[in-house]
Amino acid sequence: MKCSVDGCTDSAWIIKRELCKLHYSRWWRDEHPKGSSTARVFVLAACECCGEEFEKRRGNHKFCSRKCGDKSKKGIACARCGGLVWGGKGSLPEGHAVCRPCRKADPVPRRYRDGRPKVAIQCPVCGTDFVPFVERVKTCSRSCGQIFRIQMASAQADPAERRARERERWQAKNRRRRAAKRGKPSEPYTLAEIAERDRHRCQLCRRKVNMTLKAPRPKSPTIDHVIPIADGGDDTRANVQLAHFGCNSSKGARGLQQLALVG
Repeated sequence: MKCSVDGCTDSAWIIKRELCKLHYSRWWRDEHPKGSSTARVFVLAACECCGEEFEKRRGNHKFCSRKCGDKSKKGIACARCGGLVWGGKGSLPEGHAVCRPCRKADPVPRRYRDGRPKVAIQCPVCGTDFVPFVERVKTCSRSCGQIFRIQMASAQADPAERRARERERWQAKNRRRRAAKRGKPSEPYTLAEIAERDRHRCQLCRRKVNMTLKAPRPKSPTIDHVIPIADGGDDTRANVQLAHFGCNSSKGARGLQQLALVG
């Protein structure tokens, strides 16, 4: 249904009055008793984007609609049609942003932030092919992710090994925290890597270390800082060595000795 005002081709916004939105607002302002009593003065102005006439309700209005306002904004332009994808700055490289209408017309391969195209992978739970939003995503949905985590947890060989890994992870986190608190550098390493480097021998008593024992047994393996963190040492491979739990506890934070191995 068209607007009943002569010369207006817009569709009727209010069916009962057969008026478009513009002419209905004018009717409410000028003729309706409730509207005319609280009427405000509107100024007709031309839209800076499309040039159409609209009622300027505020002094800073420059556009007839939000769509025209978005078109005038400076932002990321579509690589195909040149239209505005979104205002402001974006994380995609220049020439990779494509607006939604262009994507629907001709889909393009999605890309990561560094510009590499995203590749579809198969969900290990339901077998559906999907394109992950980020590389670390392994499943197609949250429900499949919960099932996948349960399967991975049940696939662990021994609960004791899982507890040992958690214990080592928290010990490494504590070492990094202590070094950062004193402004010293740290680097990632594991007890197995240090033991392999030191040939599974305690660097304090020079005896073999049994890697199967667990603390607090005296002969269990531990990480010892040659220059303790409390005395200004850092948490790097060059400043750590393999030691028995008993030897490390006896040394405490007193021993300052030359590095047995560097690197």
